[in-house]
Amino acid sequence: MEYKPFKVLIVGHHNTGKRTLVFRYVDDRFELHWSELDDWEWKNKNVTYENENYEISFMLEFPDHYKPFHEQLHQCTAIFLIYSVISLTSYEYLQEKVEQIKRYLEISDFKNVPVVLIGSKCDLEERREVSMEQGQEFANLLNIPFFELSTKYRVNSQEIVTTLLGEYAKKGGVGEQKTEKKKNLNWIKKKLYIKEMDLPPKFEEPKLTQAKSKFKKDLEKMFNKNFAADLKLVFKDESEILVHSYILKTRSVLFQKFFGFISKANFEENKLFIDMSNKIRIKVTQFPNQLSNTKRNEEEKGMEKEIKKEKEIQIEKKNENENEKEKEKKKEQEQEQEQEKEKEKEKEKKEIKNMEKEEKQEENKIKFVFYCDYDSEIFELFLKYLYCGKINEEFTKNKTQLTRFISLLQLFRVNNLEKLLTKKFLSTVNVNQGGEQEITQLEQFEIDILRNNIGKLINQPKTCDFQIIVTDKYNRKDNKQIFKVHSALIKSRSKYFSKLVSSNLIEKNKQFVKLENINSEAFIKILIYLYSNKLVIASLDIAKKTNNYKIINKAMKNLFDLLMLSDYFQLPYLNYLCREHLIKNLNSFLDYLIDCLILSDRLNCQDLFEWCCWKIGENYLLLKKTKKYKSLSKELQSNILKYQWPPNEVIKHQKSLKTKFAKKMNLYGNEN
Repeated sequence: MEYKPFKVLIVGHHNTGKRTLVFRYVDDRFELHWSELDDWEWKNKNVTYENENYEISFMLEFPDHYKPFHEQLHQCTAIFLIYSVISLTSYEYLQEKVEQIKRYLEISDFKNVPVVLIGSKCDLEERREVSMEQGQEFANLLNIPFFELSTKYRVNSQEIVTTLLGEYAKKGGVGEQKTEKKKNLNWIKKKLYIKEMDLPPKFEEPKLTQAKSKFKKDLEKMFNKNFAADLKLVFKDESEILVHSYILKTRSVLFQKFFGFISKANFEENKLFIDMSNKIRIKVTQFPNQLSNTKRNEEEKGMEKEIKKEKEIQIEKKNENENEKEKEKKKEQEQEQEQEKEKEKEKEKKEIKNMEKEEKQEENKIKFVFYCDYDSEIFELFLKYLYCGKINEEFTKNKTQLTRFISLLQLFRVNNLEKLLTKKFLSTVNVNQGGEQEITQLEQFEIDILRNNIGKLINQPKTCDFQIIVTDKYNRKDNKQIFKVHSALIKSRSKYFSKLVSSNLIEKNKQFVKLENINSEAFIKILIYLYSNKLVIASLDIAKKTNNYKIINKAMKNLFDLLMLSDYFQLPYLNYLCREHLIKNLNSFLDYLIDCLILSDRLNCQDLFEWCCWKIGENYLLLKKTKKYKSLSKELQSNILKYQWPPNEVIKHQKSLKTKFAKKMNLYGNEN
């Protein structure tokens, strides 16, 4: 009889009863201590369901250092989500894990994935921390079935598996659609490999113009928003604009001098008037919340005293109206009231402290207010141009507005762009032959200047308002490194950081977040990309010249880690740049082809995976005897064999390479 493989991944926090669930279902036994289970991974049982035979194999969720979670997900057919009824942390752990599963499987819900939610240890009612209603609500949100389980008394130990098989019959497995696509592609390439032998698989390349325009759009998100803004501009018509002073400093020479003068100036009556060539008159005032701190503190203290007096009067009236017979009860009640009072006082103190801290944070964000005597529409367009280099097409049609805008650029000395901008605007107004080509060249030049200007913010830690603490997975001595960044810029550039900065993981008072098990060198390159939209990798070029194996190994590790982090932080264009860099360099470093194949399979980079299979098939005679190739799974080896070249042409192509490659790298294992 043939049995269809059915692999179930059990996801849950430790001490939630994952192993007892498996052994109750497979062997029908229950034990509290499982010392024999330290080395096992899969456990199997043959089952028939609706006239179909299944070989059910269970796998537990292991930590990432043993086996990555990507790989565990893509090996399974269905998923058990398990938490312990007596542990609230295990319930909260599942809520975080569900989002991770959705991101790795690239899905928004579990409509096409067989999943069952389980609440274990339901027989321990006295120690319950998670109610049955909470579990049912969580299952309703995910639109999946829910059971409470007791492996000790065999409650729902068989039903959970039968419902999971029923869900599989309705929906299909976790990765069946992707595997069918892979099989069809591989069958076509196996049939036509002789014709397409000289050509590698097509590599999807995003357009550079799209990437540059995305850089502009990300910076535009920062403009005129409350988040981390430290400067307010007020105009004649009482309209207000919120901006970040550090961007104005990097983009304009005059703003840089202006803020330097303000920081040194002593404010008399908190006012400063600056007249710029009789065109713009700016009045600077300190943020008014900073001036009234002492008055507010005195008023708050007075209010606190009045509230306390009123509470004491109410308690005294209640005590006077009570009868003498209840004196014994009063004593007990008074003791309870005193305890409650102390708790209330502590709560009030904490609330007052939190209010003061929040006010201080708001005050620290907006440091100055500028009252500007100028047209708000043109000045707003000017500020928007400083942020992202964008101007509306309708605005360029009006010559008077253009001349006023160019005068602002010249007045504030915007990085020596006056000549280029005048040419650009003249070409837009007077459309001549070849005008479009001039505009595209000027836009590319402007984007390069924008990158360089905002890239300078990395070396300005004084203007930063946020810290990222990274624990390096390679350096054991200096394990922690602190990176100072600008929260608004990082939030606008990455979806991951936008959620992280605004989430509850950040402590409000300290303004920092911790990231664990990350290569610090790769993280520095990610920060450079976020600020300047560039990928800086010079170590591989140095490694090629030196031919030193240690330098090459370190450089390739950093590049692999950078590829993983670009996928983790959701940076698609950086991911493309890393893959392109790998393809250029792996021709000279064939030793790392198999490592790249495993990583691309783990991250679901289909184009890089096919390219690695094609390249290993091209160099099959050199790599088939290596230790790394022998350690590959049978599935990966079968994929490589589909891309293998015909043997006669491989021998002709590789006779010259075999001796050189064997001398440089000791790749060959012990042959039997």
